Amino acid sequence: SVFIKALGSSEAFVTEVKLRLHYPNANIGKSLLTMLRLIYRNHPKPRELNRRYNLYQTVAKLAENNQQIIVAEVAKHLLQDIDELGGKYGI
Repeated sequence: SVFIKALGSSEAFVTEVKLRLHYPNANIGKSLLTMLRLIYRNHPKPRELNRRYNLYQTVAKLAENNQQIIVAEVAKHLLQDIDELGGKYGI
């Protein structure tokens, strides 16, 4: 959608979401990852988004989180999207 694309083009917004991904509340983490996933899937240049914000590495750490299972599950889905749409190295 246009709104999601606009959010993805806002450096301040994406940076803020990324910084808050490690929030201790699992519901908030899940919501932020879901939002980031929507932004990534709808971004006109997902590889560039991944490269600019180093998303793969950040999300991979969350995918290994055994304390917050729901966060880890959403993170794994986002990693799959990154692999499908741009590769983990943004190539």
